Amino acid sequence: MTDAWRDVAETCLGWLHSDEGPALQQYAWRAVEDCSPQYPFVEIGGYAGKSACWLGDVARRNETLLYSVDWHRGSPEMEPDRECHHPEMIGRDGLFDSLPHFRVNMRRAELEGWVIPVVGDSRKIGPRWHTQASLLFIDGGHDAETVYSDFIGWQQNVIPGGYLLFHDATIPEIGAVADLAVDSGTFKLVEQVDSLRVLQRR
Repeated sequence: MTDAWRDVAETCLGWLHSDEGPALQQYAWRAVEDCSPQYPFVEIGGYAGKSACWLGDVARRNETLLYSVDWHRGSPEMEPDRECHHPEMIGRDGLFDSLPHFRVNMRRAELEGWVIPVVGDSRKIGPRWHTQASLLFIDGGHDAETVYSDFIGWQQNVIPGGYLLFHDATIPEIGAVADLAVDSGTFKLVEQVDSLRVLQRR
């Protein structure tokens, strides 16, 4: 096995800050140690695969899985002339599509087979998802309604002792949902690494 995943994680399109990728990896390891490798990881928002590289390497080393849920048609902040737009994501048909980039990057990272793309709307899939997870990473749409829906629809699948991580929690709408998770008494705050807020299920 090689560290090809690291080269991909450092070069593929995405928005993790330099200390957030290693923090994701750290808590994936803790999820395996505190829970069990029989429980997979889930991320909401795969984009081109940057976070999937950090989580997927831990999944591979522990022979578990990362389910990466994304409809791969982008969100409002990825529209042309917006701050997160990447022209490379526009396909020949003129439509936004990050799935081909995700799949190429998983192949380059040697993580195919350990990272399973789930293509669809996370808000529709979550209430129908019944596989428990030791780690849930929420990094999909950043508007208040979507973040709240992702939390409500997916949080019940995090097992006791498992971890719930919110990316970009410095954005008020996202931070408010993370606060709601703590205020509910179901999760406790562990730490914040840059914009990454880490919670653990009680």
